[in-house]
Amino acid sequence: MSTGMVAAAELVPVPDAHRMWAMSEFTVANGPTSANPYDPDVLALDAVFAGPSGREIRLPAFWYVDYTRDLKEGAEVMTPTGTSGWRVRFTPVEPGLHRYRLESSVGGTTTAIGSGSFTVAAAVAGARGFVRVEDEGKRYFRTDDGQPLPLLGECCCWHGKKRGTRDFDDWFADYRPNGMNYTRLWMCPWAFGLEITAEERTQYNQERAWQLDYTLGLADREGIFVMLCMDYHGIFNVEPDMWGGNNWWPKHAYNQATGGPCANQNEFFTNPEAAKLYRKRLRYEVGRYSAYPSLMSWQFFNEINNVFRFLKAADVVAWHDRMAQWLEANDPYQHPTTTSFGSKGELPAMWKLDSMSYANWHLYLNWSGQYRHPAPMAEDVATRFHRDYDKPVCISEYGTSGLGWKPEIDPHLRGLQQAVWGGIMTGTSGTCMPWWWEKMHAEKLHGRIWLPLSRFLAGTGFGGSAWHPVSLPKPSGTWTLGAALPDGKPFTAKLECGGNWGQKEGGEVALANADAGKGLLHTFLHGREKADLAVPCRIETELAADAAITVHVNSVSNNAELAILVDGRRVFHRPFPNKDGQTKVNGEYDEDVRVALPSGRHMVEVANPGGDWLALDWVQITGALPCAMVRPPDDPQVLAYAMTDGKQALLWIIDPSYNYPNGAKEDHPQPLAKGAVSLPGLPDGNYEIEFWDTWQGKVTGTLQASANEGNLRVEFPAFQVDTAARIRPMH
Repeated sequence: MSTGMVAAAELVPVPDAHRMWAMSEFTVANGPTSANPYDPDVLALDAVFAGPSGREIRLPAFWYVDYTRDLKEGAEVMTPTGTSGWRVRFTPVEPGLHRYRLESSVGGTTTAIGSGSFTVAAAVAGARGFVRVEDEGKRYFRTDDGQPLPLLGECCCWHGKKRGTRDFDDWFADYRPNGMNYTRLWMCPWAFGLEITAEERTQYNQERAWQLDYTLGLADREGIFVMLCMDYHGIFNVEPDMWGGNNWWPKHAYNQATGGPCANQNEFFTNPEAAKLYRKRLRYEVGRYSAYPSLMSWQFFNEINNVFRFLKAADVVAWHDRMAQWLEANDPYQHPTTTSFGSKGELPAMWKLDSMSYANWHLYLNWSGQYRHPAPMAEDVATRFHRDYDKPVCISEYGTSGLGWKPEIDPHLRGLQQAVWGGIMTGTSGTCMPWWWEKMHAEKLHGRIWLPLSRFLAGTGFGGSAWHPVSLPKPSGTWTLGAALPDGKPFTAKLECGGNWGQKEGGEVALANADAGKGLLHTFLHGREKADLAVPCRIETELAADAAITVHVNSVSNNAELAILVDGRRVFHRPFPNKDGQTKVNGEYDEDVRVALPSGRHMVEVANPGGDWLALDWVQITGALPCAMVRPPDDPQVLAYAMTDGKQALLWIIDPSYNYPNGAKEDHPQPLAKGAVSLPGLPDGNYEIEFWDTWQGKVTGTLQASANEGNLRVEFPAFQVDTAARIRPMH
C-alpha cells in the first residue's frame, strides 16, 4: 500500500571512509530526475557541506556514467557498465563531524531535498591539500600543509592514439622516483575534451570525462599536480595547420553551422549565449574535478594568441576576466587560474588581470625572438614578469625545437638540462616544462634530467616565501684584441650573420683569428624606425695592407641605407631602395658590397643610418692579422645563477662555451679551469660549500669559506659544462 511519501535524497559514500585532504565520492540516492542532467537550467543539484568550523562548501552534483577499460590487441577499449546517476565529490579541509544538505533548483526555485552527516578523520601523513599561490614572495606555489611546491615536471598533455589512459600508467609511474611532481593535461578533441562537437553541446562526452577522472586520480596517488588546460587554440582554426590538422571550428559545438550560437570565432568570447553554455560546462567541471587535490590550477586556453587573426585580443582578455571571476565565485577550493600564449607571446593586459593567478610563458628556441639560450631566457622572463605582474610565472612549454623531437640539435641534452635547471635557478615557479613527453619517457630521460636536480634541492626548503634570485654579473661575450702575433700571416674571416628578430646579444667581434666571432653578428641592421631593436655590427681588427670588408646584402625593408665606418668615420654610404616593395628576407638584392680598409688597428662598423631594416647574410674581412685575445677587465669567466632565502644559497655555474646552443655537439667538452664567484646577500659568517655534479646528483667536494661585508667568495674547482653548489651556514 503506497503512502504517497517520497524518500528523502541522501549521499551514499563510495567507499565509506572520509579523511581531511582526501577526496570523498558519493552517489545520490533518491535523487531527482531530469530530461537533461547536464543542463542546470533544466535542473541543478547541489550538495552543501559544513564542517566543525561552520564553513560551508557548495559543490554541484554531476551526472556520471561508469566505464571499464580493457586492453585488446594493444588498444584501450572503453565499455559503459550500465551504471549512471548523480555523483558528488567532496574533499574535506578540516577533520570532525560534517553535515550536508542537498538542494534541487528548478525554474529558479530551490528546494532542500535531503540531509545527513558523517565524520572526517585527520589527514594521513603526506597529504598536502590544495595548491595555492605563495602569497608573500609571489614567486612560487605552496600546498595547504604550508609546504613549498616548486614545480618539477613536464608537459604530458594527452595519451597516445592507441593505449589511452594506460599511457599515463606508464608515464606517471616514472615521476615520483625521479623527483617529479607536476604535469599539464589538455582537454582537447582527441583526449579529455567534453564539449567539442554539436552532439556534445550540454551532453558532455562521458567516456572522456571518465578517462580524465582516472588520470587525475592516478596523479593524486602518484603525488603529481596538474595544470588542467580546458581548451586550445585549434578549436578556432578553419584550415589545417603545419601538423595537418587542428582545424576544429567548422564542427565546433558553438559554431552556428552546427546549431551553436556563434556566427564567427570571436563570438565565442562576446556572445551571451556562448558565455552561458561555457559557464554550464565550467559548473560541470567544478562539480566533477575541483575536489581532486591533484588539480593544481585551471588553464583556460593553450596559446590563444596563435589564432588572434580570428579574434580581438581585447575581447579575449575581457572574457578571461569574466570567466575567472565566475570560477572564483563558484569553485569552492579556489584553484589558481591562468591561460597561455604561444612562443614569445605575452599580452600584458592579460597578466595584469587580478583574476589571473599566475602567468605562463612558452618558448621553443627555433621561434625564440630575442632569446637564444635557455638559462638566460628563463632569467629574463622570471625577472621581468615578477617585476611587471607581481605573480608567479611558469615556463610551461619549452623545446630546443617546436618542429619535433630533434636529438640531432641537442645530442648531449644540454639544451634540455639547462632549461630544467634554468627555470629553478632563476626564479620562475619551477623547471621549464618540456614538450615531447613521449620521446623523453621512451629514452628514459627523467632520471637523467630531473632526479639530479631533485636531489640537489632536497632538504633546502626551496620555494618558500623567502627564496629569490641573486643578481650576478654575466660574461659580456666580448673580447678585445691583444698584441699582434709575431710573424702572423694575413687571413680571411667570413662571419655568417644569424640570430632571431629582436635578439639583443652579440654584435661585436674581436677578430683575433679566422674562427673568432662565430655566431655574433646579426642578420638585421635596424635603422631609425626600430632603434629599440638595433644591435651593433662592430669588428675590432688588426689589418695588413690591401685589407677590405665585403658585406653581402640579402634584402631590405623601406628606406634602408648601408654605411661602413672606420673608427667612427664614415668611409662608405649608399641607399638601398626597397626594389620589390616587400618586407621579407627573400634575396631581393643578393649583392656583395666591397670597401677597402686602411692598415693598422681599427674598429670597423657596419651600420644602417636609414629608416627600416637591412638584412645581411655575411660579413667578410680580408687582410686581417692574427692577434692575442684579451678578456675585458672584471668580465666574469662563467655564467652564474644563484638563489637564496637570506640564510643559505644555491649556485649554478655554466661554462659560456657550452651555454646551449654553444658547443652543443662537442662530444668531449674541455674543462674550465677553477675560478671564483662573489656571492652577495648572505650574513657574515662561516659557510660550508658543497659542489654537485648536475648530471649525477652527487656531491663532488666541499670547502669552507667566510662571508665578509655581505659577500661570500666561492672558489669553484675545474668542471666540464656546468656545476652547482649548496651553500649553508656552519653551526
